[in-house]
Parts: sequence; structure tokens; C-alpha cells
Amino acid sequence: MTSFRRIRGRKPSSFSFRPTAESLEIRSLLSGLSVGKPGMDLPQPEPSQPDRVPNELLVQFKPEVSRLQASQIAASFGLEVRSFTQTAAMQASGQGLLVRVGTPANVPQQQSINQLQQHPRIAFAEPNYIYYPDYVSNDPSYSDGSLWGMYSNDNPSAGPGGTTNQFGSAAEQAWRDGFIGNRGLYIGVLDTGIQLNHPDLAANIWVNPFEIAGDGIDNDGNGYADDVNGWDFNNDDNSVYDGPSDDHGTHVAGTIGASGGNGTGVAGVNWNVNLISAKFFGANAATLEMAVRAFDYMTDLKNRHGINLVATNNSWSGGGYAQSLHDAAIRHARADILLVAAASNQSADNDTTPRYPANLNTTVGTSTETAASYDAVIAVASLDSNGALSGFSSFGATTVDIGAAGAGVLSTVPVNSYAVFDGTSMATPHVAGAIGLYASVHSTVQSAASIRAAILNSAVPTTSLNGKVATNGRLNVYNAIRSSNFIYLDKSVYRSNGLVTMTVSHAAANTSATVVNTVTVQISSTTESSPLNVTLTETGVNTGVFTGTAQLAPGAAIPDSLLQVLHADAIIAVYPSLGLIDRAVVDDFPPVISNVLATAASSTADITWDTDEPADELVRYGTSPGSLTQSTSSAALRSAHSLKITGLSPSTVYFYQVQSTDEAGNIAVSQIESFTTQSAPDILFVDDDNGAADEQFFDYALLANQVAYDTWNVAALGFSPTAADLASYKMVIWNTGYDFSSAILPADEAAISAYLDNGGRIYISGQDVFWSGVSANFQTSYLKVADYFDDLVTYDHTETGIAGHPIGRNLSLTATLPPGFNSFFVDELLPTPDAEGFLLHNDPSGIYPFSSVSYRGDYDNGGFGMVFTTLPFESISPFDVAPNDSATVMRRIIEYLIGPLPGTIDIELPVYGLNQAPLITVRDSAPNVDYFAV
Repeated sequence: MTSFRRIRGRKPSSFSFRPTAESLEIRSLLSGLSVGKPGMDLPQPEPSQPDRVPNELLVQFKPEVSRLQASQIAASFGLEVRSFTQTAAMQASGQGLLVRVGTPANVPQQQSINQLQQHPRIAFAEPNYIYYPDYVSNDPSYSDGSLWGMYSNDNPSAGPGGTTNQFGSAAEQAWRDGFIGNRGLYIGVLDTGIQLNHPDLAANIWVNPFEIAGDGIDNDGNGYADDVNGWDFNNDDNSVYDGPSDDHGTHVAGTIGASGGNGTGVAGVNWNVNLISAKFFGANAATLEMAVRAFDYMTDLKNRHGINLVATNNSWSGGGYAQSLHDAAIRHARADILLVAAASNQSADNDTTPRYPANLNTTVGTSTETAASYDAVIAVASLDSNGALSGFSSFGATTVDIGAAGAGVLSTVPVNSYAVFDGTSMATPHVAGAIGLYASVHSTVQSAASIRAAILNSAVPTTSLNGKVATNGRLNVYNAIRSSNFIYLDKSVYRSNGLVTMTVSHAAANTSATVVNTVTVQISSTTESSPLNVTLTETGVNTGVFTGTAQLAPGAAIPDSLLQVLHADAIIAVYPSLGLIDRAVVDDFPPVISNVLATAASSTADITWDTDEPADELVRYGTSPGSLTQSTSSAALRSAHSLKITGLSPSTVYFYQVQSTDEAGNIAVSQIESFTTQSAPDILFVDDDNGAADEQFFDYALLANQVAYDTWNVAALGFSPTAADLASYKMVIWNTGYDFSSAILPADEAAISAYLDNGGRIYISGQDVFWSGVSANFQTSYLKVADYFDDLVTYDHTETGIAGHPIGRNLSLTATLPPGFNSFFVDELLPTPDAEGFLLHNDPSGIYPFSSVSYRGDYDNGGFGMVFTTLPFESISPFDVAPNDSATVMRRIIEYLIGPLPGTIDIELPVYGLNQAPLITVRDSAPNVDYFAV
């Protein structure tokens, strides 16, 4: 029978799917305004109404106003105070409170704004604009030329065959000369979240050294407790990865800094860098308030800790001006942070139809922030692989700065995968990455203004961009690098027997256009203070970049061609022609490993340890101390280490050993330890809600029934359980929450099908299993649904159970929209002949009466059991009277699938010697208790 779905413009209403749209696009802040970047005048809103939070404003109070006073002023206008924002960056800049207020529903927003701005203690007021992510992928596979954005014209030659494209960023030429970034550089990603444990990203994810993970304390005093990898400003928590919906931020991060040379997936512009996540897009729409906080978080990190944060990537845009965003951008600029922004995908001229933040200009001040001395904004248009301006890309002869690869860009996505996206969103991280790579080759910190000039002045003239962007050209990071003079050591730390690779960029030393040239550098150490002269050879004809090596040797200085060093020596390389210097140190001591600890569950174990210096992490393990044949690892350099081992057998002794290698290559290995996995409980709860907090409803119901269970958090682990993982459990509970894009993936289908084919029992809760799609065989053979109509019930309602059904009997469930769900989307189901419906949705417009289906095969002969509810379990109240509470419903589902749980019998005995009958209470949900026998 054919299945249909009702098309209602539902969830994607906040996700605009357009074939050539920017991969992440703020679709509206204000309506289009004629505001040019140079000499930008502060615009006034036009009458049209862009998307904004209904009945809500942001009010910027002047610095002298306290919270109490702000609340009193708001109350005088009949406004409800909803939140206060005064970031550390705002305080440092002398800014007052930014207050989010609710306005009366019957008063137009502009009227409230006009009234507020007349108050002498209010600097300005504006709507709390809504930002929407907008995803586009034009090719989910890996195709030839997908990394074309990293390619060059191969003059001089770089990379393997088939990697030539003159319209790429020429990153591969920089890599050839040894410029692959370093972990002393930081780039912020203001976007959706980033999959932290992606194999191509994990080594480059920032770990906050000023924060103690998990202690619940704001150790570094920046206002955000346990911001170990950044902060989520959408959910206001420290979880910057919430599952597969964080694909856009993960894709952007991969272009900036996916690990290179590791034989895996893709390479970013920087192979080594620190990526800091300021997530402010999520399942719910992002707002202007969130964007301001995200900007200021990055600004404060640099001001507070002095880290070399050179840029933030902003692959989003909007069509209106907001002063609070402009203020945050100016604070960014004054902290010497470049703001790289997508020009947007409107195919429009930003000179006449501005988009923000791309059209901001930090040399223009506001009424609340004085101007910066330079413009920190770099606005980026998109090119395709033929060098044409992408059809979707916006442009602007004065307001868009440069073009870069933005069409057909392959990069990282959850979970541990790769995909091709289009958009100015994809062009922007090429430029942000180029900024990091350029800054990494300089031994001294470069000013944001000088980096911006180097990137823009080295743009390659491009016909399609002539008159479309301010530079008339496209990004070429290799040109930017070799246009500046520097000496560069390939490491900051060496062992005493290491090889030092030195690189000099000096265009004037390229004295011949037909042959390679040479230059001389001097290198010395604390032990051997008389410098050695080393000849460096040009990397190719006309490159102006020279490279060579010096071999280190341990011991006292002797007259030879080696540089003698001892532990803790300083190494100094000098290019006398320009007086350029770079430095490194010698380290021969391995890290000291301490506090090794294993915390085991039934199928996983968390291994933690500390080192006294940053080092990578490796755990070898096995079931015999002489055969540690399995391993897990991370290349990230950190002092507090944590690795998770998965796929373990229950009730089994495992032996393990940890290893850490520091930046110089010194290796430390612990002694062999052991742990024993716990016995497997009967139930595995698969938390597959895309990183939301829906597990709390299941946890409550399971704990209320005193049920032991394991949890598999798909978002945290980065992958779903396999059939082998499921096979250890008598029953599986699989919840997809509000995830409507990847509820049950093909790999999930395969795992569940194999588990059930071997007699497994499963409860699947998910209102969007059919919306995101499953195979016809899975639908009928395993979910036991012959036909369905999608999204019938979209409101709070009552569901009633089928009389006599073991789960549905005497149920009348008040289904209320759970927190985090924007709407109900309950389906109507027709069970297969061998299954039965047990909950009625009670919507009179439906064709099929059921929202939920159950099936119990021949258990004695290996048959499987299945319960499937499109009514989200999260919508069942934990507080209603039994049997209509979530604990009772969960108990009935468990007992339907795997048999009775222990019943509870409460007996109140009479006082001894009194002629009284005992009071006996039997819990309704223990159906196997013989009431009469009791």
C-alpha cells in the first residue's frame, strides 16, 4: 500500500532549503537598507517587518544604570524584564546593561522603541532579531576535485597529480613549503556546533587550559562555568556539539582546520590550529542577543588570557542593521580580532542591499562605542571551480572584499563523515583559515590590520570579480605568505637529536627568474653559541621562499656541521639580511603521567590521566596483559586526558596502558593496569535525540521503576550502536526526540533489523521516524506499519488506550508538548495484520485511528517484540495519576516486551494485640501479582 505524507511547511519553516542558498544564512534582521560600508551612516529601519522574536526588544542602558534601576525603568513602560546581558567585553568597554524585555502584545514594537529611546538613561532599543540556519548539500559523496578550494595553478608545482585549479586558495603550495599552521594560533567559529571527536577535527579542537572540566565552577572567571571547548549560546550551556544537526559548523571548521597529513578524509587550510566554538545556532532559532554574546565571548577570551586569537569565522548573514551587533564588532576589532563574514547568498549587490555582519565597518563608531582604528571586517563572495562568481553569491564593489572557493566544497560533517556544501558560508572559512596560516608563519604577533592588508593585497585579479568585490580578485594564501618577510622554524620544541627545518620568505632575494636562488641563515644554541651558517635553497623558480635544515646533536659544542644542544637549551635562527629571528627550545624529558583511572560500564570504559605538560593520548587495551592489540587515540595536545573505549564485553577483565607523546616527540608510557566491565543490565537506552535533553523523561520513568539500564548517547559518542552492541541486551529503548532530519539512519535500520532478527525486543519513540524516512521493508517488517499518514496531530491532545491491551488498557493520556519541541507531529498508523494498535490519537480528521503500534512474535521460537509510538514518550506526564503517568506506561512497555518487573506490595500491619485488618496496597503496574492470593 502506498504511504503518503502531508506537506505542511512545518519544521523546515525555520530552515529554508534552496538549491543554491548559502549553507548557513540569517535570512532577516531588518529589511534591506541603503547602507554602504565606507563612511557608513547608521540607518533607520524601514517599515517592512523582518523576522524577530514577537513582543520582545533589546534595550541598551547607559553605564550608570543598575539592574534594579533598569527593572524599574522597564516596569514604568509596562515591560517585563526577561534577561540581563553585560558580557566581560562590554564591561571592559564601559558599556551598560543590555536587557531583553517583553512588550505588551497590543503595542507595536516600533512604538515601544520610540518611547524607550526618549528616556535619558537608555542608549538605544531594537528588536531581538531572529537568525535562521539554512542548509544546502549538493553532493553527499566524495567526488574528484572536491578539495579544489585548496588547489593552486601548480606554478610552482605542488601536490599530487589531479590537484590543479588556478582558482583555488593555493593552500597546497603553502603546505609544500612546510607552512601547515601551528597550535599557537586560535580561530573562533560562530556557527552551529562542531563535532568535537570527528577524526579529522579532534586534534585541533581548543581545550580551555584555564578551566577544570566538570567541577561546575567558572575557574577562569569569564562568566561561563566549564567552557572547556567553548560555549553554546543557543542553549546557554557548555555542550558545543549536540548531534548531527551541527553539520554546518562542523563543515566550516573542517575547511579552516581539518588535520592534514593523517591519511584520513580531508585537509583544512591549517593542519594545526585551535578551533574555538561559539555555538549560537541550534534546533531553535538564534537571536541577535545570542550573536552579541558569542562575539563578546571571543573578545573576552583574547583580552582575558592573551591567546593569539586572530579571527572569527561568521558564515551567516542578515538583511538589517543592529547597533548592538555593530558595537560587538567594534569590540572585536579593538581586541585585534578580524571578523570574516559571508557576503550572503542573495545574488544581490550589498552596496545597495546591505547584509550584516558583512556590511559592518569598524572604523565607524556608534553612540555607544568609539570607532576602531581599522576595519576588522572581511566580507567574502563565492567562486565556483571555473573561476566564475557563484550564481547565488552576493557581491559589492565597495562592501565585499574578496572571493574564495564556495561551490562544491568538501569538508567534515557529523557523524565522522564528509559532505559537499555550496555557499558563501563555504567561501568564508577559506579566508579565515588563510588568516590563521599567514599568522602562523610569523615569529612575532602580527596586528589584525597588517594581516587583513596582506590577505587583501595579495588577491589574484579575477575577471568574474572585476567590479564585484573591492580587490577585484580571489584569495591566494601562498601569495599572502610570500609577500611578507619572515624566518620560520618548523617546530617550537625539538629533541636534542632532532632535525630543524628553517624557511625564509624574502621576495627580493629571488634575484634570478630562471634558476633557484639561495640565502644564508645562522643558527645557534645555548650550548653552541657560535652560530652555524646554513644555506637555504629556493623552493622553486621565482617563489622567493627558501628552505633548508640543521641537524641537532646532544652534547658539548664541538667544531662540526651539527648544532650541539642540551635539554632546556634555546635555539635561535637568524636571517642576517633582514635581521629576522625565530626561536625554539630543546626538550628531552618525557611527560610525567599521573592519576591514571578507568571507569567501566558494561560495554564501555572511560580512561583518564594527567600529564605535566601538553601531550597527545593513546590507550592500548586487550584481555591479556601480554596482548594489548586494540587501541584508541587522539592527537590533541593537552594535560588532562580522557579517552572512551567502546565495544567491550560485559563482565570481562581488560588490561590497558596509557601513552602520551609531547610536542618534541618524547614518549611516556604508564604501567599496565586493569579494569572489569560491569555485567550488562537487561535494557539499553539509546539516546538518539540529536543532542537534546529528552533523555531526562526516560531516565525518570526507568529510575521510578528501579530498572537498571545502560545509556548510549549518540551525540556524545559520535556514532550509533551496531547490531553487536545491541545484542548484549534483552531490550532496547531507542528515542529520536525532536530529530526530524536523521531519526533512524540506514545504519540504524541495519543494526535494529539484525538485532530483532535474533529475537531482540525494542521500543522506538519518535514522531519523525517516517518524516526523515525509513525503507519500506523496515516500515512493514520491523515497525509493523502497513500504511501511515505523516503529521496528523500537531497540538496538545488526549490519547486513549485500547481496552484489554497489555499496554493500552484503561489509559487516558494527556499529551502535552514537551520542552524543546516546537510542535507535535504525531502520525496516524495502520498496523500490519500481525500487529495491533494500542493508542488512539482521537483526531477526527484521521483515516487510521492509531498513533502507536505493538507486536509480539513467538518468543519461544526466537521471535522479536516491538513497540513503536509516534506519540513522543516525552509528552506523557510524570505527575499524572497512575496508570496515566510516564512511569506506569514505561513499566507496561517493558513488561510487554521482556516480562514482569518486580511488583511492589505495601502492607501496613496492625498494632500488636489490636483486632485490626492489615492495609494492603498492590501497584497496578505489576500485572502478574495474584490479587486474590495476596
